[in-house]
Amino acid sequence: MPPATLLALPEELRLLIYGQLFTPLPATATIPLSPPAYAVLRTCRQIYVEALPLYRARYGNYYSTSHFTLILDDIIPKSEAEARILSISEQEFDKITNLTITARPPGSKGPDYAEDWTYTLIHPHGGWRMERPAACRYHNMSWPMEGEEVLPNGRLVTHQRYRPQYNEAEAEAMKVAWPRRKGVWGVIFEKRGVLRCCSKLARRSGGLRTHVLELVMTGMVECGVDVKRSEQVMSLLSA
Repeated sequence: MPPATLLALPEELRLLIYGQLFTPLPATATIPLSPPAYAVLRTCRQIYVEALPLYRARYGNYYSTSHFTLILDDIIPKSEAEARILSISEQEFDKITNLTITARPPGSKGPDYAEDWTYTLIHPHGGWRMERPAACRYHNMSWPMEGEEVLPNGRLVTHQRYRPQYNEAEAEAMKVAWPRRKGVWGVIFEKRGVLRCCSKLARRSGGLRTHVLELVMTGMVECGVDVKRSEQVMSLLSA
């Protein structure tokens, strides 16, 4: 009786086994996540040929279907957050469609973390849904601004587009003011308006990873972002 090996099984069964091997877990976790492992592709040529199409399909869908989260608090320094973002290649990062950045103030406690500021990606060209507490210890923003949505739990929601900094060549090509020390939030509030604005603009060079890095490293996704001040800066820059 021949030994029971993987290659002794019918091809249909082998494909089912490959499918189980290439199921990524978890599908929701903090950056970085773990895409499907490819060790089985190195076993022999036949398995490589059979399993490669399935692996590519699962790997290609992984970043677009997984929900990525990044928590910024007094425990995780910016340098570590930067390393986590850079652990994903630019090519793979551009496939991400579900991303939430949470800014947690020092000393925030409790299971609900009511003081968190959360930024959820709604468009890869800089469109974000911002949710914040009604009262903030670090900023005089204890009331809803005009156009902000008040949730049943009392938290406030707005939709905004982040306008990144540009180098001189990008600024000249896009006919924007230069230099800028860092990008600014353009206050739009309405989700449809943000999506419409983002869809008309080409993504800047560097892609989504560069965009997220800029938000994190320049402190634009932190607790108590001055929305009114950002709007004033926008007016000055476009004047």
